[in-house]
Amino acid sequence: MNRRDVLITGLGVVSAAGVGWRACADTVSVLPTFLSGFDATTFPARLAYQVEKLRPQPYMKRRKDLKLMSRDAQLALVAAGLAAEDAGLLPSDPSSWPQPADEIALYMGVGLEPGDVTELGPALARSRAADGSIDLDVLGEFGINLIPPLSALSTLPNMALAHVSINLELMGRGEALSPWGTSGLDAVAAGAEMIARGRCEMAFVGAADSDVDMSGVARYLRMGLLARLKEGDAELAAAPDGTDGLVLGEGAAFFVLESRESAEARGKAPLARVARHAQYAVPTPQMSTFSVDVIADMVAASLVRNARSVVVGAAGHDRRRRRVEAEAVARAAARRGCVVTPSLDQVSSRVGWCVAAGGIVDLADRLARERLAPSVDSIVGLAWAPTGHTSTLTLDQMGGGSP
Repeated sequence: MNRRDVLITGLGVVSAAGVGWRACADTVSVLPTFLSGFDATTFPARLAYQVEKLRPQPYMKRRKDLKLMSRDAQLALVAAGLAAEDAGLLPSDPSSWPQPADEIALYMGVGLEPGDVTELGPALARSRAADGSIDLDVLGEFGINLIPPLSALSTLPNMALAHVSINLELMGRGEALSPWGTSGLDAVAAGAEMIARGRCEMAFVGAADSDVDMSGVARYLRMGLLARLKEGDAELAAAPDGTDGLVLGEGAAFFVLESRESAEARGKAPLARVARHAQYAVPTPQMSTFSVDVIADMVAASLVRNARSVVVGAAGHDRRRRRVEAEAVARAAARRGCVVTPSLDQVSSRVGWCVAAGGIVDLADRLARERLAPSVDSIVGLAWAPTGHTSTLTLDQMGGGSP
């Protein structure tokens, strides 16, 4: 069977670097900011990469539904709406699109269930035992009655996909992927496979995630993974990721994928071609599994020979992981005879640690900058998960698209 070329014709990205691909491309320096939205004074980690001035309302059919949307869903809807606009599609009128709604696929990477301490706090407080633990019997009998009934509609991970589907009227095949960490890149690959096999002509693919909330900060502090950064840290001012801990972030990125035939029929210049996808998974009960050898093998399989490739790392949001990642990339480049331009500077971040969306947001961020100043032949997105999963996605034939 002949596989068709799959092109990226629309790009939507939302991160601490900006809202929209041009804002991200124009932003040179990004620093984490003081946690907003809740009282973080009791936490030793008070800084994160956060998105400012996020407005999902322009892409919503019913603005009152905003109260049902988690932060993840809001990030996803804005990124998907921006991608539609960039592809020359009108988000407010999907009936004018070149493909019927029931023939447009939607694949999205999601993270852990988004927590909302504001809504769950009263129930947990009512259920606390004398020793400070949660009494499950009391929670089941009394505390549960204090949980707002609509909480389930905002905290299910796949509700972000549902809101994108409803508001953009995407009624083709849809799937929320959650291997935690690699799901954004894997969602792109899943949509590309549908188009390559002739199952559809267009797909929206992306991911959204945010751990910048009270439960997210508490979770990573308990795991011992979070950098303990506070306002006024001298080291932070010099190097945002100067410690060996994670710096939390949030973001979303969406691509509009089309077959080459569909893009040419409507005269849409592509931004890039989806060239390769590779996956690796090893069952492990251990957290933070990160092998230099595995990463090197994955990157080597993704590099286009003799290309000047840029490797984008989702794992390296602290100095230790950047060093491991840089070593793996160097090994892969030497093995394949490629010239590799480091992504970013291997010790800093523009996104932060946002798990499911990290890999694709980093990739979208780099693609946005390539539109303004083309410098490479291909881009390799890299993501890994503490579950032992690793994923790479290669883009080539960068054309810039319409500026």
